[in-house]
Amino acid sequence: MTRSVQLGLGVLLVILTAAGPVEAEIFVSRSQANEVWVYRDEADLGAEPIRVLGGPGSVLDEPWGLAVDPGRGELYVASRFADAVHVFSWNAAGPAAPLRTLAGHVSTFRQPSTLAFDAVHDELIVGAGDGVNINPAFYVFSATASGVATPLRRYENAGTLFDDGILDVEVDPLHGEIFVLVAAQDTNNHVLTFDRLAESGDAPLRMLAGGATGIAGARGVVLDAVADELIVGTDLDDDALRFFPRAASGNVAPSRSILGPTTQLGPSTGRPAVRPATREVLVIDGGSSLVTFAADAMGDVAPVRTVSGGAMPLSGALDALFDGRLFGDGFETGDTSAWSLVVQ
Repeated sequence: MTRSVQLGLGVLLVILTAAGPVEAEIFVSRSQANEVWVYRDEADLGAEPIRVLGGPGSVLDEPWGLAVDPGRGELYVASRFADAVHVFSWNAAGPAAPLRTLAGHVSTFRQPSTLAFDAVHDELIVGAGDGVNINPAFYVFSATASGVATPLRRYENAGTLFDDGILDVEVDPLHGEIFVLVAAQDTNNHVLTFDRLAESGDAPLRMLAGGATGIAGARGVVLDAVADELIVGTDLDDDALRFFPRAASGNVAPSRSILGPTTQLGPSTGRPAVRPATREVLVIDGGSSLVTFAADAMGDVAPVRTVSGGAMPLSGALDALFDGRLFGDGFETGDTSAWSLVVQ
């Protein structure tokens, strides 16, 4: 197997064991179908998934957020309406049983929607709650936790800090930070940055918010550790990927954006993902396909490649809803909707 450890900016150590390397793949969760589709990393236009996890008889119930532990060869799936995070073998397919289940409870999380895996500290961050009936919060567990486990740390909503809910979480093990994308009632979504060890009551280190940021309709945030950038997928006033220095704070403009008709980004542009080996940024373009861009691209540029699903198309006009997210970023259009994306 492989275990990837971020040693510094632009330096990634990959340790191979006797089990051999885990193949680089793209995982896409499809909430209404209760499935996770898996593509080869080099998939292009017309490519079909090499396997499908879930379907009839599966334990998955509204799968949203995904995370991968390449060291153990495990896939984490946030099963929203099961109030659980199921952990599967990396290559699980069909109605496979999970290796273990991290069970939600009134004393821990309910309705998990977004996940982030910290390979350095061997921790799993779970964003949960709908901001309406269940208070939004994020929880940090040991990566091997199962059952009704006690979180190592928790950050539960204090006042209106998380407004209408948590849309996404991301972790930066190198700098010891957790990024939380918050849904706001005034459609002014924003990114809060916390110390990795923060718990309820601790103030965020900084907030990225305001009209100049262009992230009012943000749906997902991901860290590009090589470029030391935050990438935010947004679809309110325009469908775009916004790039910021990792430590950006306040009402600041992005350092660059990918947007325009040539990009193929459409309504419901969601959570981006970064493939360090090829320096590509991937994103679901509005439900019909996955598109990738060079990590340093900007402006109205064409995608490097497109994955549309072949005979099993990633189709469905996605309708953005508050209580969902693409890769935890909510859309709901029936069984053909494409949901979250994670790349390892």
